[in-house]
Amino acid sequence: MGKRQWFWGALFIALGVILLLNNFGVTSISIGKLFSDYWPVILIYWGLSTVVARKNNGDLVLGSLLALLGLLVLGNNLNLIEFDFSLVWASIWPALLILAGINLLLGTRGGGKTNWAIMGSVDKTKASWKLENDNYLAVMGGIVLDLSKAVIEQEEYTLNCTALMGGIEIRVPQYINVICEGNAILGGIECFNEESGGIYGSVKTERRVEQANTTLHIVGRAVMGGIEIKAS
Repeated sequence: MGKRQWFWGALFIALGVILLLNNFGVTSISIGKLFSDYWPVILIYWGLSTVVARKNNGDLVLGSLLALLGLLVLGNNLNLIEFDFSLVWASIWPALLILAGINLLLGTRGGGKTNWAIMGSVDKTKASWKLENDNYLAVMGGIVLDLSKAVIEQEEYTLNCTALMGGIEIRVPQYINVICEGNAILGGIECFNEESGGIYGSVKTERRVEQANTTLHIVGRAVMGGIEIKAS
């Protein structure tokens, strides 16, 4: 049984015991007041679980921020500290925009050409096309690549994909090794059913296939958009 199941199981049991004791007049604990005061414990648990199970530095940062926010809210609810949460809400959106801009500016860019989909689409799923070390940028648009239709001449390729309020879908056949890494801000990245997203998320995974002659590196960045890599 996983740690999350233990946590939620213990929480439900505790609530059931309190309700049972209340119903028989043994206690008079207000479930509503209990929840309103202690709900940040869930946020703290979520953050600490993310830190413990982290796969990359992005999970460490996100988990630490969630746990810190939970502690601040809990301390404020219990009158242990005084914290002005209007400062958090006033700064969070500008901070996210700055983080998104830095993410896009510092992102890796390949040496090939850039394929743009600005309020439009790039569809490479019907006719044969040549795979190159290219960049793909979807801005309020969509890009779909089907590598089973691609002419593959090299042993190694790198695709740099950026989705800004848009979406990119890459279909990869079973005879290609895939190394996928990227991050998302207010968006999501999914690579063979392993996904990450939300306010900030990152993913790094790979799929190795026996007797594959080609390795594909996919570097993805999603800002208020989504990138999906799946088997074709």
